[in-house]
Amino acid sequence: MKNTKDKIMIDKKSKAENFPVGSLLIDKKYRKYIHAFYNFARTADDIADNPSLDTQEKKIILRIFSNSLINKYEAPNPAYDLRQMLLSYKPEAMRHCHDLLNAFQQDSAGIQIRSMEALLAYCRLSAASVGRFVLDIHEEDTSLYSYSDALCSVLQILNHIQDMREDYIDLNRIYLPTNWIEEKGAKIESISRHSLTSPLREVVLKLLDEVDVMIAFAEPLKYKIKNRRLQYEISIIWEVARSLSGKLKTHDVLQEKVKLTTLEKIRCIAKGITRILFAKTKDTESQKYVRNLVEGAGTSFYWAMRFLPKNKRHAMYAIYSFCSEIDDIADGHSSIDKKREQLARWKVALDEESDLFVVKELKAVTTEFDLNPDHFHDILKGVSMDLERSMFAPTLPHLMVYAYRVAGAVGLLSLNVFGVDAADSKEFGVRMGEALQLTNILRDLKEDAEDGRLYVPREYLFDAGFEAQDLKKDAMLILEDERFVVAREKMIKLATEKYDFIIPYFKKNKKKNLKSAYLMMQIYYRIFEKLKCRDDYLEPTSLSKFEKIIISLKAYLTYK
Repeated sequence: MKNTKDKIMIDKKSKAENFPVGSLLIDKKYRKYIHAFYNFARTADDIADNPSLDTQEKKIILRIFSNSLINKYEAPNPAYDLRQMLLSYKPEAMRHCHDLLNAFQQDSAGIQIRSMEALLAYCRLSAASVGRFVLDIHEEDTSLYSYSDALCSVLQILNHIQDMREDYIDLNRIYLPTNWIEEKGAKIESISRHSLTSPLREVVLKLLDEVDVMIAFAEPLKYKIKNRRLQYEISIIWEVARSLSGKLKTHDVLQEKVKLTTLEKIRCIAKGITRILFAKTKDTESQKYVRNLVEGAGTSFYWAMRFLPKNKRHAMYAIYSFCSEIDDIADGHSSIDKKREQLARWKVALDEESDLFVVKELKAVTTEFDLNPDHFHDILKGVSMDLERSMFAPTLPHLMVYAYRVAGAVGLLSLNVFGVDAADSKEFGVRMGEALQLTNILRDLKEDAEDGRLYVPREYLFDAGFEAQDLKKDAMLILEDERFVVAREKMIKLATEKYDFIIPYFKKNKKKNLKSAYLMMQIYYRIFEKLKCRDDYLEPTSLSKFEKIIISLKAYLTYK
């Protein structure tokens, strides 16, 4: 029986990799960290996979690795060596090592993935942590995590598909979502066969459809990376992932080991490098402006817009940018008169020639998608309503006029861009805009109150026991009053009525052109579901980038 030290230093040949691992393309000064991380990750993975160790032994050794990362175990091992290197350069990167070990702990006892959501959560630990480590070592912006997470998850899932038989027989692991296996009428034990059954092939193809969506989502990463050499590496990996995904669709992974040939790999290398060398931006200055505005805003809409074709994505960026620019005026610290003056200038700009980047884009997309210019004026009128005292605890009809202008009009413009006949879908577009706006109001109660605003209708406040003189109080005092809970419940009921209209509409009208609208709705509906359950409604309710990505991917793939 080997002692613990011997087990840690198990000498197992490194598995062949589909993708370059810290290749010569990486700058030499960063390569040593990536190689040390890879040695740590491969050794830990080998321990989790080693058939000569029982589950308890695997967990003990992996725990030693974890302790080595926090200086509780100092015997030489890959985790300890990596820690010593990172301490003098990027100690915060060690958090990614802990994520990786958590995944291997799950692997060590055998694992069955129940759903696509569970698979992505597992990949967040087992794969995304690798990409995040590489980005951190290169001192890239953490805003790139979402793209890197998608690409790394793709690489992990492709490996799972390639190794599904060995994982099942030798390691008691199933990484294909078992709920899909059941839905397709496949048998889990069919994974041990030497050819794919028809139902199991359907599961694999469905998973590869998800992979393709994530590959498309991850594509901007190679252009956003600052380090040129890392750009080349990422671009090649992206090409390899896309080629391997296509090959897996036409081959039986249980009959043969599906991998790229040497010639196919050379083509991927050539394509990857060429794409970076000859990458050109065709965006005009105005297009760049609206794109940067949207990407920097962190809007929930971004993840839905990201899946649109480029021309439609630009159109939605322009519409969002317009709303954002005029909303910033209303929310700014200028005097009311100054705000009215600034909004009046926007009205003139919409009607005449203008050098404003946003207006240039609006006029271009208005022509391209035959948008109704009146809707932009409606939005402007809605934002102008924020300057009126009547928007403090407005009447219910007044609130709905406001919601139509600032959100319903946006919904109608969006339908036109998506390619949906707005005349046939007008009520749906308006109701969806209202649902999202009411969600915003419920989400931003505290923030709005701090700005002296209260969008909850006075009828709801009166029903809750407030009186007219109460409406002269500070908005925060009204929110903190125990009676406000009743008024909030009425707002939730109103929003629920809007969602109860639009959700069945999506189910009855599964049109490809509505897919992005469905993605937007799903993100907002998840926020709405979360805030409904909160007792402390003054605390912020939001979704992380990772949650938005998962919701968007799931909605994109299920809305067919």
